[in-house]
Amino acid sequence: LAELPCRVVANPDHARGQWTSVRAGIRAVQAHAGTPAAVLMLADMPFVTTDMLATLVRHHRDSGAPLVVSQYGEIQAPPTLYARPLFAELASAEGPGCGKAVVRRHREAAETVSWPAERLDDVDVPDDYDRAKSRIPVG
Repeated sequence: LAELPCRVVANPDHARGQWTSVRAGIRAVQAHAGTPAAVLMLADMPFVTTDMLATLVRHHRDSGAPLVVSQYGEIQAPPTLYARPLFAELASAEGPGCGKAVVRRHREAAETVSWPAERLDDVDVPDDYDRAKSRIPVG
């Protein structure tokens, strides 16, 4: 990451749950007044691409929607773009699923981007890793 324009944000409260990382990250982004939006994604979703992220950003810029959600068939899952007006709500949210709760409250204002269902694959346990690895073309 040293070559990229990014900043590592430590979460000293990580043992309380994944939602504390959402809060720590969004609070760090919130501190930069020039940041119009943030995309929340999970590191364990290997089939999310940079093109997918760029599409979320483009939808936000084109529509002005405060929220751009990803839909995989019937399932809504990350990555999700939250515009600055939603930062305070995310930064104060507590508990598992806090990002999804914000999505539910603002669903009527959201843009939705549909992705192929096979992009929704996360790696939580060794068998998930083996399955995902088998889907990556060799060479």
